[in-house]
Amino acid sequence: MNSLILGDLHITNKKPGRRKDKDYLEMCLGKLEQAFTLGKEHDCEVAFQPGDWFDSPQVGNHVIIRTIKLLKKFDIKIFCTYGQHDILGHSTFTLKNSPLSVLQAAGVVRIVPSTGMKVMKGVWVYGSGFGSEVPMPRREDHLNILLTHRMIGSDKLFDAQKDFEYPVPFLKKHPEYDWVIVGDYHYPFQDVRMRNGGRCNEIINVGCMVRKTLADVEHQPMVGILHNFRQVDAYKLECVWASEIFDLTQKETVDSERWKNLIDGLQEKRSVISSGIKSMLLRMYKHNKTKPEVRQLIEESLQEVG
Repeated sequence: MNSLILGDLHITNKKPGRRKDKDYLEMCLGKLEQAFTLGKEHDCEVAFQPGDWFDSPQVGNHVIIRTIKLLKKFDIKIFCTYGQHDILGHSTFTLKNSPLSVLQAAGVVRIVPSTGMKVMKGVWVYGSGFGSEVPMPRREDHLNILLTHRMIGSDKLFDAQKDFEYPVPFLKKHPEYDWVIVGDYHYPFQDVRMRNGGRCNEIINVGCMVRKTLADVEHQPMVGILHNFRQVDAYKLECVWASEIFDLTQKETVDSERWKNLIDGLQEKRSVISSGIKSMLLRMYKHNKTKPEVRQLIEESLQEVG
């Protein structure tokens, strides 16, 4: 059995600031269609996606509808987990009210629980979404696959980055998994493996399907084809030159630099304030043993007021 491996998808109709697309949603869905077309060409029966299916838990209904219609064109079973962009306020309690859960209700994806799902005889997949623990597989004699959304990468994105892990140490901590498919880290790495007796454990991230910011100018969107759970090959998706879809012009003037510093400062303060509020809420939830439905109501209310 061949499998299609996807990375973060970040589907949305809201165009990032530096992109020049006339229809950003069309671009996102075009990449997704390319990926599944490649999957069908290589006789893939299943696909694995490690979270951040959408760019926001509040995408418009028309975005969800178009995604469902596209996926129904392909007879491929999709197993996925959730990322922080799939849930409100980074709270897993809002997953049941998310666009990703709508995809599951429509029958086009399967959100894999930590308790696992059977892919075929002797092959199981386990979900470890954003902020969740890595589960222990039911049986070691199965071929075990982990879908996880966590910051595992070949190098830190910035020096002070927290909650970051390198691939090999992660594999050493979880030798019970034959394949680890990673999301969240937007840049690809593969062929990172570790021998575990007579067993070979491998970890792979094919990277984000889209280029969102100027930091992604040199990023090449791709997918992986896992052949009979033995070997994975990477396939590049067609995309235009960065100069055609990014606004690369920037006037280096004193005024523009001042504006840039001001904007960066405000964004940093907003991030710190937002992080502080979330930490305070988490402590409050734990201290008061807040019910899940109350947590969901608070998170949704906060999202509505921005």
